[in-house]
Amino acid sequence: MANSRLKKLVAAFFFIAVTIYFMSPIMDPDFPWHIKTGEYIYQHREIPKTDPFSIASTGSSTEKFLLSQYWLAQVIFYLIFSTIGPLGIIMLRSLIFTGIIAILWFSMKEAPLLLKACVLYFTATLFLVYLSDRPQLFTFLLAAVVVVILENYRKTTSVKWLALLPAVMLFWANAHGGFILGDVLIIIVCLSEAVKYFFIRKPAQPLTERKLLWLLVIGLASIMVSYVNPNSSYAFIFAFEGATSPYIRAIKEYQTPLMETWGPFANRVNFIYWAVMGYSLVLLALNLRRLDITHLGLVFFTLYISLDAVRFVPFFVMTSLIISGPYRFGIRIPERFRHNDINRMSFPQAPDKLGQAPRVGPVPILSGNPSFTERFRTSLNDKAYRIYDVMYTMVRRLQTPVNILLLITVIFWGGYLAYSHPGKRFLTRMVGSRLYPEQAVLFLEQNVPSAKMFNSHGTGSYLLLRLYPKFKVFIDTRAYNTEMVLEANDITYAKRWDGDQYSLWDALNELLPKDYGKIEINAGARPADLPKEAKWLKLLRQYNIDIIVHEASNFYTGELYPLCLWLIKNEEWKLVYSDGKVMIFVRDIPLFKDLITKYEMKKEQVYDEIGMENAPKLGSLHSRTYSSLAFALLMKGGSDKLAEEYIKHALYLDPKDIFASYLEAFLKIKRAPR
Repeated sequence: MANSRLKKLVAAFFFIAVTIYFMSPIMDPDFPWHIKTGEYIYQHREIPKTDPFSIASTGSSTEKFLLSQYWLAQVIFYLIFSTIGPLGIIMLRSLIFTGIIAILWFSMKEAPLLLKACVLYFTATLFLVYLSDRPQLFTFLLAAVVVVILENYRKTTSVKWLALLPAVMLFWANAHGGFILGDVLIIIVCLSEAVKYFFIRKPAQPLTERKLLWLLVIGLASIMVSYVNPNSSYAFIFAFEGATSPYIRAIKEYQTPLMETWGPFANRVNFIYWAVMGYSLVLLALNLRRLDITHLGLVFFTLYISLDAVRFVPFFVMTSLIISGPYRFGIRIPERFRHNDINRMSFPQAPDKLGQAPRVGPVPILSGNPSFTERFRTSLNDKAYRIYDVMYTMVRRLQTPVNILLLITVIFWGGYLAYSHPGKRFLTRMVGSRLYPEQAVLFLEQNVPSAKMFNSHGTGSYLLLRLYPKFKVFIDTRAYNTEMVLEANDITYAKRWDGDQYSLWDALNELLPKDYGKIEINAGARPADLPKEAKWLKLLRQYNIDIIVHEASNFYTGELYPLCLWLIKNEEWKLVYSDGKVMIFVRDIPLFKDLITKYEMKKEQVYDEIGMENAPKLGSLHSRTYSSLAFALLMKGGSDKLAEEYIKHALYLDPKDIFASYLEAFLKIKRAPR
């Protein structure tokens, strides 16, 4: 009884610690547009048919899907956010992931407490990578719920839990497009149970006819109900197009676990995925005789999709731990080894006649004259029993002190999280300050007249949340208009013609002192006839862009954007804002005359911007962070020695970093006697 209470205490404190563990500031680039869409749906009482927030709207099927498939989750997010603020979203996310851990905890009922706590601690650590504040949260939770509902129905005689399945699928289908995963899980279970009933009744343990009928009827109803959503079955088409699209496959979350574990910029947390895979598969292998084909179908399907893309890793982890939970870790000790009378063991004897089944019965061990085989088997049984007895006794004696130590460890872990990471930070800073350009938005709201705006891909989501309807964004992380995504890329990288690979190098040669000479980079053939107007300038005129809101370098890698370098020498554009996150340029037109007069900054501020954006990333494994810092130092007349150290470190991280090699060549020219 005392040990049972101790286990409950460990579970309670573990869940409290895990809840705190998942409370980190909001840092999801997609979160703002989900909130804004939820606000629009709630206030207008309708799902938008075209995108009201962006000039990229064309009314395409992909656009309609992105505007409508998440409507229920978006409304929930908006109501929580508008009522409680960011803390409400953080709490929702934390409770959802803690709920998943709780499901796994109670599913792993056969695992020893210490092993269970360790496995789920590492599982929670793996889930930290997936703390996205977006409708996908509901897919994570509901995938686990569907597996548990189906498993509980197979083990019990009650239909009441299975009756919840249609309601779960209806909610899921209107909250996130991942409901198609739920459909596939239901199909796998229904088909497996039907195969067991009709074809392999032995040794499998199929459902009764009545239970199978209920499973098929409710399963089919759940799948049909899931199509009661604004897009019906288009989620399947969208998923297929995403799986085959080169643009989508280039996104980090669509990379394979192998690339994300052992690549140069891999997240080592993904080793936990391989460990959980090994734990689950070994556990299933040790219980091969008890293995169910339904379990095999669920585990190997989720294993297959998780090996294809890291975004599916949580589904395999959850499914495999739920499925393997009832299995015992280790080889079961046969009942005969636990017999109190070790002088009379029961084991199969040789048959009297050929083809006759072996007789099972007690064999006197200490009486008569047993054969060599009988003596050997008796000795083996005796040793096995004694080993089992010693191990069992030792485990029983250590169980209470180990559980006490585990309780103390869990309490200290929860206390540490509450004190340091992220317990204190999320209360004071609930929105990631580095990711979202909050101050730039205030400047635009208060000082800049309404006009057409070009913005970077990463800032678009936050800009549409805060600036609509005064400004519409050019592009954002939804990226539903492929043509405009490519055009935005041409502007960001200041392409002067299609396939321009020289934009960065020509911009650098324009900015570096002319008396040092010119550094040539061979990046392919240049066109024989250069266009009269650069493509990026032509696109800005085509869309009547008068405001540019853009970073000087990539938020993650530190790679310089040529656009900002070309704007330094372009007198048509004036720099009016820079804060270490983004810069704001406006076209020199009468509309912005007062703004330019009051806020115009020297273009050399771009170099300071490069330094401010990249200095917080020191320690990064991306070589361009150090190349960009070296460039900023050289252009600002800073320490050549420090710039040289940055260049060396960049080349150490990536010997093929052409930008670092360019700057290294510039330093040599600068130091050469003239």
